[in-house]
Amino acid sequence: MKNFSETEILQQQIVDLDYCSLLEQDGIITLDELSALIPGFIHLNNIETGGLEYLSKKALDIFEKNLSEIQEQGKAFVNYISDKKSQQVFDRKKLFFLNNDNTDKIFSYIQRLQYKTKKIPYTLFYSTSKIYKSNLCISFTQPLRLLQKNSFLKEIVEERYTFFNKNHKKFSRLSKREKEILKLIAHGESNKLIADRLFISYHTVRTHRKNICTKLTTNRLIDLVKYFEVFLNKNTPEVVF
Repeated sequence: MKNFSETEILQQQIVDLDYCSLLEQDGIITLDELSALIPGFIHLNNIETGGLEYLSKKALDIFEKNLSEIQEQGKAFVNYISDKKSQQVFDRKKLFFLNNDNTDKIFSYIQRLQYKTKKIPYTLFYSTSKIYKSNLCISFTQPLRLLQKNSFLKEIVEERYTFFNKNHKKFSRLSKREKEILKLIAHGESNKLIADRLFISYHTVRTHRKNICTKLTTNRLIDLVKYFEVFLNKNTPEVVF
């Protein structure tokens, strides 16, 4: 079986979501019929209230609810199945596309949802969404484990997730300036170049770098780059931890 790259997976999901939404809007196929054909599930969120207007049968079975119950509970149901960070990521992505007139674009993110009861740990899900009609957002969501086995996306997310949970306390000790310097270190800039860029002395940069290494308990460049990639790099699909 072919192992698909992250880019290929993202591109295919964008095509699928665009095509499916057009088919539904043209009355060619219903959302229920579409949902039966895909490995994950489809949902419609009300942009203003944040509640769910539609959730496909697969998801209703997972959460042991019927559609009328979910519609009646509104945002409360979303708050129940997802953690606060997941909701913040979705809201931030949605606002960016609304405020920048990108309503025809697709945005992807990884979130944590939980099945049935809060006694069951959160599961990582990968979602692809777009603004749909005037007040709705349509999304295609699937468990991360259902992505192509050994795909780059699956590997990098699981690796990031493990690294984040293991090291987030260390990273939280860094000051704003130290994070800024860590970013420049990860981009391969020398102490002298960093000093020139930030208008500080070479000695000050060395001191900051020493403190960064002490707080992160490593002085290996490969480890510092890893911290940057997991905690500071905003050029990869947003991951919710």
